[in-house]
Amino acid sequence: MIDHCTATFCYRSLNNSIEVSWTNGTQLIDDGYINVESKTVFYAFGFLGAEDVQDTDKFIEATLSNTNWSIVLVNWEEEASPGGLPDYFGAARNSQTIGTELGQAISTMLENGLLLNNTILVGFSLGAQMCGRAGETIKNITGQPLPLIVALDAAKPLFEPFEIFRCIKSTDATRVVLVHTDKSTFGVSGSYGTHDFFANDPYYTERGHQPGCSLVNTLLNPIFLLQNFDFFRISMFKPIVFCSHLRAVQFWIENIINNCTIIGNLASSAEAWVLSDGTPNNLTCLGYNVSQSANGNYYFRTNAESPYGIGINGTRP
Repeated sequence: MIDHCTATFCYRSLNNSIEVSWTNGTQLIDDGYINVESKTVFYAFGFLGAEDVQDTDKFIEATLSNTNWSIVLVNWEEEASPGGLPDYFGAARNSQTIGTELGQAISTMLENGLLLNNTILVGFSLGAQMCGRAGETIKNITGQPLPLIVALDAAKPLFEPFEIFRCIKSTDATRVVLVHTDKSTFGVSGSYGTHDFFANDPYYTERGHQPGCSLVNTLLNPIFLLQNFDFFRISMFKPIVFCSHLRAVQFWIENIINNCTIIGNLASSAEAWVLSDGTPNNLTCLGYNVSQSANGNYYFRTNAESPYGIGINGTRP
């Protein structure tokens, strides 16, 4: 295992946390930062990510404010930006190495009080691919799969269509939930999970972006301009480039805060969903409680801005 990739546990607020190396992961249990009687979510951000970008802090805050769960952040900020540069190949390679080490660390924690059935992995982009690798590692070590992995727009480049690095699979946990929001660019397009939720098809397929994520919509947003305008950095362009990609995280955060406002409709394809005019079929809320729902592809529609969920209306094209 490595010492420089750390786990940051946040307890009730972003200002109350402990940071330990994976080699000392059991300290989170020993010191009471993880309540083994409730759920524990391990969260991994994506390429160029950190605690304060990609809505990572919002995910943590939403989880702490709306559940009694423990949350562990896989703090791989240095490895997600190798050498401080936008080296995607290096970050993708690192996601696999850290995924294995994360799986090893969690397996050790499982031997020291962490309960398998209370353990959930959630990842965004490369973090989602990392979680898949971790899930496979845990299953190989313990002989048992995790109950749930949530992959928020799992990264596409170098994973699909050419699998240079291992792509997340439906066998990585008992339930593997994928949320697809940018399948033409940064997110995988294939159904790799037990449950795959596709947002705003066929709108996305026709326009190449999620509602509200066009160049015009993003640039003309005055809040965006005030928060991101910077002539000397490329940071202002990230919300434009990654807008559709990041929607997966934003949808999931909204689901944590307002349960069941985004509902998927089971169909064999987006075309079949449209042809059926959204005839209800195994309607399923986007969220952690998918275990009772049939495996397959789910389709839903959202608003262009927050709040995104439109309830039952979103189950129709």
